Amino acid sequence: MSIEDRVREFIREVEAEESRIRKMVEEVVKRAEGIREVAREDARRALRMLEELRADIAAIKASIAEARGRLRGELMGLRGSLMGLEPELREKALELLEEAKEALSDFEDRLGEEVVELREMLSDLRSLARDLLRARRRAAIRRERGESVVISSIRLPQGDVEMIDLLVEAGVFRSRSEAVAYFTHKGLEASRDLLERVKSKVEELKRIREELVKEFRMEGQA
Repeated sequence: MSIEDRVREFIREVEAEESRIRKMVEEVVKRAEGIREVAREDARRALRMLEELRADIAAIKASIAEARGRLRGELMGLRGSLMGLEPELREKALELLEEAKEALSDFEDRLGEEVVELREMLSDLRSLARDLLRARRRAAIRRERGESVVISSIRLPQGDVEMIDLLVEAGVFRSRSEAVAYFTHKGLEASRDLLERVKSKVEELKRIREELVKEFRMEGQA
């Protein structure tokens, strides 16, 4: 087999490996969408499924590393086979070899980006499942304590409404009300320290006001 044929064969092998691994990635993405649906109903189960998904992503990463190491070895073998060629043939072969090197580099870059995106997706799904689990725990505690739910009308910017509708359409929340309640609670939780200080100041002002009213009433009776 000529050096040109060997290089072409190498490039086809790189493409085949990328296609194989990309199918693995697509399967993981499909399963992730299913987990998003599960999280709405059973956050605990979703978290367990995410651990399995994490193992699948690790397997993809290992598969990429194995393919990269093997293909790099083959590329080095191709480079070594150029040593005995005539100068003119060697120059042409070097051009072909550069093409093979570029194909391998693209393979590594594209699949490396895929792995990063998968990890980010996994992190987002895990955060969502945990947040939903915490929210439902808090809701259960409120029900046990007999806390009532207050219905309130609010005004939202159009951009916020569109984002909420997008989340509802994606199946993250069952309704606008659920989404707004979730983010309202998240905002209050994030500002809890500030709100506690405000609450303390308001209670202090209330106490001072009551004392002033009491003093004025006593003066009026004197």
